[in-house]
Parts: sequence; C-alpha cells; structure tokens
Amino acid sequence: MTRFKFFILILALLCTDTYQAIPASAAESQGTLPEIEVLATRTNAKNSEATAMTIITQEEIREKNHFQVLELLTEQVGISGVQAGSFGSTSSIFMRGANSDATLVMIDGVQVNSTTLGAFNFAELNLDNIERIEILRGAQSTLWGSDAVGGVINIVTKSGAGKKPEHFVGVEGGTFGTTKVTVGSAGDLDILDYSITASRTDTEGFSSVNKNRGALENDDYENTTVSTRIGKNFLDDGRIDFIGRYTQSANDFDNAFFVTDSTASSQTDQWYLAVPVEKQLTDWWHARLNLNYGQNEINTRSAFPSVIVSRSYTADFQNNFQINKMFSVVAGFEHQTTNGQNFSNGLKGENHAQGYYTQLNFNYDDRLFLSGGFRQTINSIYNDALTYKFEGAYKLNKYGTKIRGAYATAFRAPTFNQLFFPFFGNPNLVPEDTDSWEVGLRQEFLDGRIVIDTTYFDIDYNNLIVAQFLNGIFGAFQVDRATAKGFETSGSFQLHDNFRVSVTHTYLDTKDINTGSQLPRRPENIYTVNLHWSPLENFDALFGVHTRGSAFSSFPARNRVMGNSVGRIALALRPAKNLEFTLRIENIWDEDYEVAVPFGTQTRSGFVGMNFHFN
Repeated sequence: MTRFKFFILILALLCTDTYQAIPASAAESQGTLPEIEVLATRTNAKNSEATAMTIITQEEIREKNHFQVLELLTEQVGISGVQAGSFGSTSSIFMRGANSDATLVMIDGVQVNSTTLGAFNFAELNLDNIERIEILRGAQSTLWGSDAVGGVINIVTKSGAGKKPEHFVGVEGGTFGTTKVTVGSAGDLDILDYSITASRTDTEGFSSVNKNRGALENDDYENTTVSTRIGKNFLDDGRIDFIGRYTQSANDFDNAFFVTDSTASSQTDQWYLAVPVEKQLTDWWHARLNLNYGQNEINTRSAFPSVIVSRSYTADFQNNFQINKMFSVVAGFEHQTTNGQNFSNGLKGENHAQGYYTQLNFNYDDRLFLSGGFRQTINSIYNDALTYKFEGAYKLNKYGTKIRGAYATAFRAPTFNQLFFPFFGNPNLVPEDTDSWEVGLRQEFLDGRIVIDTTYFDIDYNNLIVAQFLNGIFGAFQVDRATAKGFETSGSFQLHDNFRVSVTHTYLDTKDINTGSQLPRRPENIYTVNLHWSPLENFDALFGVHTRGSAFSSFPARNRVMGNSVGRIALALRPAKNLEFTLRIENIWDEDYEVAVPFGTQTRSGFVGMNFHFN
C-alpha cells in the first residue's frame, strides 16, 4: 500500500492542468452541469459517461409528487419495488435481479443498510429535504465495497447555498384519514448556509394483509422526520457541512404467516449524521473527508417481541487527482465499523473493515471515456475481498450516439443474522460474489428532443446465502447460484414545448441454478409511462401508468402473483409565485392486486395539498 500511495503522489506531481471541483448548486446556476461531482461515482459527470446511471432531479421529484422515495424508485429502469402491506410496512427494492440486501443505499454518503438484515427498509424514507437521487446500476463494489452488487442509490439532501433565506409550510390530506404537515427554512446567512425541514405524517392506513384474504382492520402509521444541512465555506474553496436526519415512526402490522389481523406494532428510530469536509489542496488535488454515523433501532411488540439495533461508523478519505487534461485518478481509504444487536435473543456482532480503492479515468475530447479500478477490502470476521471494474464509452457527438460497456466483479458480506442468529446463523459463511458485464446504446434525435437509452446486462451470482433446510437443519447455507440477464430501456419524447412523454421498460430473466426457477419478487417485465403536460406556466399535469408482470412470492409459501397495471394523476396549480395547490390520485381505476402474497395494496385514493413559501 505504501508503494501505491507513492505511485499516486508521483502521478500527481506530473500534473499540468487544473482540477476545479464545482458544487452542484453552483454548476446548475452557471449552466455547467457536466462538471458537477456525482457523489455516487466519486467524480464529475463527464468522467461518469460510461456508467449506467440515473439522476432523479429536484424538478422531477416535485412534478411527480409521490408520497415516498420507494414510489419514485419503482418507476426507474432496473428496479423492482415491493411494499409488504400498508404504510410503514417493510419496503424493499431488487435491482438487476439482486437480492434486496445486495443494493447499497446511502443518505449523503451514510451507508444505511441494516447490519442485521442486510437490506435497507424504505418504509420510513419520505421525500423531505431531498435535492436529488443518484442511481448507479450494476456492480459498484470497486468504489463502495460490500452490498453494492445490484447497484448504489445515494440520496442527496438540499443545501441553502446561494439563496436568500426562505421559509415554507405545506399541508396535505386525503384518503385513509391521512394528514401531513411540513415546515422548513433554507438560505444563506453569510456566516453559514442552512436547510432544515420537519414533517409529521399520520394515517389510518389499510390492512397490511390483503382484505380479500380475511384481514379487515386498517393498520395505522405515523412518521416524524427532521432533516437538516448546515454548511460553511472556508479558505476560498474549502467546505464543511453538518448533515443530520432523524426519523421516528410507528406502524401496526398483521400476521402474514397465519394471514390474520393482529395487534402487533413496531416503532423505529433512525439517526443519520455526516460531517463531510472538502478542500482544493492544490490546483490538481481535491480532497474530501466524510465522517458519518448511522443507527437504526426497531422495537417490535408482538407475540415474539424484539429490540434490534444496527449501527455503522465510517471515515472515508477520498482524493481526486487531475493528472492532465485527459487523465484523472480517484484514490482513497475507508474504515468502517458496523455492529448489530438483538436484545431479545442475545445476537451480537461487530465487524471492522478497511477498504483501499483507486480508479483511473481517461477522457479524450469528451468523446472517448475509459476507466478501470480495483478495491481491496479487509474484514475482521469474514474473508477479505478484491474487486475490480473496467468500463468505457464512445460518443459520436455529431450523431447524438453513445456506445458503452463494462465488466465488473462485486461482493456482499454475510449479515450478522446470517452469521450469528441463534440456531440459524452459520459463522463459516463467506461473502457472496458476482461477475457481470453489460453493453449499452444511447441515441438522440431531433437535437435531443427524443432520447432512447438501452442496456443489456448479464450477471452470475455465486455463493448465494439462502435460508433453507439442509440435512434436517434449518439455517443459513451457502449452496445457491443464480443468473440474471435482461434489458433496461428508457425513452424521453419532447413532443411539444409543453408536452413530454417518458417511458421505461425492464426485461429481467432470472434463474436459480439449483432449481431452474425464477427468483422471487422479480417480475420478468416492468413498464412505466408518464405523460407530463404544462399548458400554462403555472399549471402542471402528470398522468402515469406502472405495469408489473407476474412474479413468484416466496413467503409464507411459494405463490404466483399475477401482473397488474396501476395508474395515477398528479396536478399542480400555482396561482401566485409563492403558493401552490396539489392534487394526486393513486390507483385511479381501483385495481385489486397484490405485489407479494399475502399483503394488501393501496386502493383508489386521493390527496390534496397546499405549499406556501415566504421570506
């Protein structure tokens, strides 16, 4: 490692051109968006041309007016989302056929996957104070280590930089006795800038077990969220932020195994804290240190009560070196301590991991993009892992064409439950690993008014950890292999200045090698169509349809879930510059469907809201 650091230093000393990091807010205001840093790729957008990536902007978040982040993600290519019941019920995503615990989720760089279960539960994550969502599809372990097998989702919160202090209040209410109140403020006070939002949601919800299966009670849900970012510029181009997000929620749920109503309930407390510091140390060296902490505590009151705590402590030191006009290097070190504890059964585990990563980027004339990198991850309780990735893209700018491809390896570490859960865990488990490759084509027509992007991917999953009976024992065993291949296609059609159509289609062919069957909760086809119409400057209308093909559901037994098609409408009217009225109708034709057996889904429902901004 000493030689590696010396090699990086020598390359940096040969630098002849300037690297200048531009904050996202500044880049957007100056019209230089291609220069902004994409936090999930650890580099700027130009050097990320070869990556299968989607950026959900603040404008898209506003115009779609969804209730939670999960609903927004489910519309993206390569992603299947499942909510197991009413509001607050466990909500998971499956990206490119990977298990729900094999996609890394971050909030401002804080890795928030559960250390006990592995997956991140999207049930508590609303859209408060979110600036954008970065989605990297495909293996990303080279930059991010464990869990980044299906991809990476990084949620970036808002900052108040460059704005006059502005305050706002929003209210929304509707079906299921739902109310939500949001207040916030953001701005620049010269000595620092800030953004803070607080919200409270209450709803009677609907039955977590499908009412057609005999459960009749509605399951309540409440959520209180506070999100803040306070920042300070220093020494011309230095920046330090304090980022915090706290959520307390409670929900009722049913007995899914016996498919009955239940008096069971759960309370969740989540804390995410980050202190990123960055500075342009020289004209060729930009450094960023991110210290962060995440904690998730779940207190379940049921026939089998439990208190489960999951924590992570991370220090990530990232360096971006601009060698010359064509070459740049990302190199860094990450130390992470994770621990988990179930106070009900004595489960307790802790892991210390160090990750050393580097990636060389090549950009020739904004036409040819190549990158290659590797990561060595050293762990205290399971095998070390070496991963690597190579990707490239070529743009025919004259014709609006981009061709790209990638090959990568990735790994997912076993969770504490899989290692140590009493009478279930297996301390001899090793990390799951994957090999994958992909090719993609992006084509623009009519000066970018029509854009079509498609990617073919092929992934082999090895050493999969599954819960099953083996030799008369039920536990976590490493006996499974699987494959996933398919197409991700998206299209954007600006048919008129005030009318746009966006379409996504994911085709996914998964196979469990041992059984030859389709992997659960991964439908073969998913379609999304959104029609966005703005006939007036102060009025927006969106009509969307989300269609899922049939899939298997593995709990409590293997069942085939039929496909469904659900429509929605979102309207926004702004009679004054600082006043907005909203209306959204979900499941407009009252589709009676399930996404997973035996869980209920939202019937036709309507919600109206008002947002008011003032100085």
